[in-house]
Amino acid sequence: MKKIIAMLFIFIVLFSLVGCYRYRGEHKDLYSVAINNIFGADGNQSNGEAVFDPDIEIIETDSYGRVLFFYDEGYRSEYGTAIVIMQKSENDFVYYYQDICYTPAILTKDDYWRNGDEGIGYKDVFSEEEIEALKQANDWNKPIDMENCTKSPIEDNKDHKGTLGIKEKDFDKPIADYVTAGGYKGKDTNSIYRFSILCNTDKYGRELYYVYGIGSDVKGEGVSPDSEHQYFEFAIIFNPDKSCPSGNVYEILDPSGYYDDLLEFKKNCGWDTPYN
Repeated sequence: MKKIIAMLFIFIVLFSLVGCYRYRGEHKDLYSVAINNIFGADGNQSNGEAVFDPDIEIIETDSYGRVLFFYDEGYRSEYGTAIVIMQKSENDFVYYYQDICYTPAILTKDDYWRNGDEGIGYKDVFSEEEIEALKQANDWNKPIDMENCTKSPIEDNKDHKGTLGIKEKDFDKPIADYVTAGGYKGKDTNSIYRFSILCNTDKYGRELYYVYGIGSDVKGEGVSPDSEHQYFEFAIIFNPDKSCPSGNVYEILDPSGYYDDLLEFKKNCGWDTPYN
């Protein structure tokens, strides 16, 4: 009994630490740009027992004050590594070109372990050509196009709740409809949802979520021949009226190539266009 009580106490403490996480580093403005753009980013690093600040490394600044930086959440966050450009930081707000302000990388544990104690740096991940392409897309060393900027408050955590009040149950029907149409053989389509991350919101109130789910009772249909589970990753967009038609669900089948597909998906869902 004492061991059980001790384990419960440890769990409660760890849960509290995660729930109260705040970025403590010196680059809150850069952190805010990253968490409002990088699809699926958690906003922190974790070793499974505690959470830490993500690594943020300034690479370069231009003559107009833009900042090119490297953001990394470590190997436990599949989507948490990218090079990012902030257009400017002013009066407790950051400005950036949404969607095109970052270039992501999908890394594995092996990528980190190969580097040992030195850790991962931007030169280990991104080529000069990738860096230059990002700079060109973000008007590097040209006047800032304020009409093309998205503005967000500087913040120290990613406890984004959104304004639509989306809850766990709201994901059940769009996920169930999608996997059923795709021939999913599991018995309970409403139990697939596991967790979601609000990524960003467009100027008309649409909300984009990264969603992770696990389906069961599909032996032989999962990630290995003897698996009884099938893992799913989705990008899901809720409209301003909280509706989510079938076209607003995109399954990520290849994380390494999701970026261009995600941009097309958002465009097809009317992202940043008036909603009627």
